[in-house]
Amino acid sequence: MNTRLAAGLAALLTAVTVVPVDAQLVRGSVRALETSLPVPAVQIVIRDTTGLVVAAGRTDDQGLFAILVSRQTPFVVQARRLGYQLADTDVLRFTPADTLELEFRLAQVVLEADAMEVTAMAQLNEQRLDDAYRRGWRVYEPELVALHSARARDLETLLRNVVSQSLVMPRSSRECIRSARTNQCITYVVDGQVLGTENLFMPASEIYFFAILSPAESRAIYGNRAMNGAIAIYTRAAGDRVQPGGNRPTRQQNATSARRP
Repeated sequence: MNTRLAAGLAALLTAVTVVPVDAQLVRGSVRALETSLPVPAVQIVIRDTTGLVVAAGRTDDQGLFAILVSRQTPFVVQARRLGYQLADTDVLRFTPADTLELEFRLAQVVLEADAMEVTAMAQLNEQRLDDAYRRGWRVYEPELVALHSARARDLETLLRNVVSQSLVMPRSSRECIRSARTNQCITYVVDGQVLGTENLFMPASEIYFFAILSPAESRAIYGNRAMNGAIAIYTRAAGDRVQPGGNRPTRQQNATSARRP
């Protein structure tokens, strides 16, 4: 695929300032490299040096974020949003009495795909969908997601509208989404990448389809990284053919009749 980056090519990260306070906190802002305008809905993920997610959050409408970190371990902070180049820090270290101030400058990514590439990308998501059915997962189809995405701002709202009966939704940003069966935090998996149990912000418009995995199903695939069930999310790609209430035959009955995770 031909990828053309906007001016600057690489996402820039400014210097890190450490300011002593009474809590271990990572906070900062995300702005567009080209315009300096704040970028909302950026997923901020904090990983230790083994790649394990230790905390996560999102930027607000002003491009600001603040995330508490409970583990005292070296870590990397990553900023990601569809349409922008991924950016991450070097390995950072700080004590429980520090606040880490970060500023990300993200470069927009413009994708140019020919007809063959677009077709291949669409086929990949169809293969993922077929694989989810083959595994017997509780699938929420692209048509259903597209229908509800028109009224849902983000992933959490989408889940509340579609699958709230099988999930215990958080009452605050400090709570996780839990399985109604086990009452344990379930794990987010996006395009096959395990992100952990921290609340994940993702615009509903970026989701192609998702599936709810039982604890047994998630353990079989992801092991101890997803012991209590998972939400497997697959994002949109150029060339996806999704029509709300579309013509493609539904290969699974209404998802709300499926078993709980």
